[in-house]
Amino acid sequence: MNNSFHKSIICLLCLLFLPLSALGADKSEVDGYIEFRGFSVDDDRRGRESGSLWHLRPTWKGKLGTGRFKITGDFNRRSGYVERSSGSDHSSELSRAYVEFNKGQWDLRAGKQAIHWGSAHIWNPTDPFPEIFVADPWAERQGVVAFRFDRLIDEFKDESLTIVALADDEVGRERRHVVKYSRLFGVTDFSFSAGYDDKVNTQWYGLDLRGEKVVGWWVEAVWREAPQPFDDWYEAVIGIDYSYDVKKGLLLALQYYRNTSDIFTPTTTNLGVGGAATVAGRNHMSFTATLTLDDDISPNLTILRSFDDDSMMIIPQVSWKLKGGRDELIFGSRFGVGDTGIYKPASAIDPFGITPERAYYVWLRRFF
Repeated sequence: MNNSFHKSIICLLCLLFLPLSALGADKSEVDGYIEFRGFSVDDDRRGRESGSLWHLRPTWKGKLGTGRFKITGDFNRRSGYVERSSGSDHSSELSRAYVEFNKGQWDLRAGKQAIHWGSAHIWNPTDPFPEIFVADPWAERQGVVAFRFDRLIDEFKDESLTIVALADDEVGRERRHVVKYSRLFGVTDFSFSAGYDDKVNTQWYGLDLRGEKVVGWWVEAVWREAPQPFDDWYEAVIGIDYSYDVKKGLLLALQYYRNTSDIFTPTTTNLGVGGAATVAGRNHMSFTATLTLDDDISPNLTILRSFDDDSMMIIPQVSWKLKGGRDELIFGSRFGVGDTGIYKPASAIDPFGITPERAYYVWLRRFF
């Protein structure tokens, strides 16, 4: 998406600010966070490099008549090694710019926003705009330009309807219209979704279930119509988690992901968008362990494995809340191990090391 479009979004938000003020918006406040992240990558193909990211997300909230509004922007600036781009070593981006209005049981949001559906970890088959970045597991979603309408039908049953229309993003998936119906049945969360893609004239239907019986469990699956000459295909995730009484809590989660698509293969996946190779394989497993030591410190370990090529990725992380949660300090790293494959690309597939073998992160986030 070009800079002129981003400028037009900013101008739109500025123009909206004046009418809202004139209409009597009161009791307004501004909050959000500013973040600095430094990272270093180490790869045999390109050596050791480093970079940084500045990230600002302000949100202006207020009351307008009997409803409430919210205007959110998100700006970031990368320098040095940019993992999610194979172009310049410097990049600026507007990844959020939307207006939201809420009144009673309905909510309307318009602009560039994050849309993320699904109960599973990492892989979400029912997500209309999936983003999986092996090269940067902690990257936030870039957002899509869309109109989103949410309607709460029954508060006690947690029953709701969501409609997203005229969605567009930066990698060519255009005009995806989707709808989702959600409801609580006993202790089980149920969601059914359906979508249509104008660009390739295809449709899909998804089901998402999450509940608890001795252990926590979830099942998320989608059937997708494929463009010719490819066959229709499905994605499915099944997972469980269990909490142990260790310190403030130890949560272990295990899940399996299956993809039957014949459109993507590991050798044709575009690693240049940040290593989205995880959508290419057929069979994946993930294991996650999170230990809450106290109210402030939580170490986490995630292991990803591809059963197609036996490659693995190990992602340790430590989160530390400071000043009563007003600041957050995070240390993280990731390593590609095992055989050459999706999580450890061979030089023939990724000759420039766009998905490096090792990466180390540290970032500080301050809320305001």
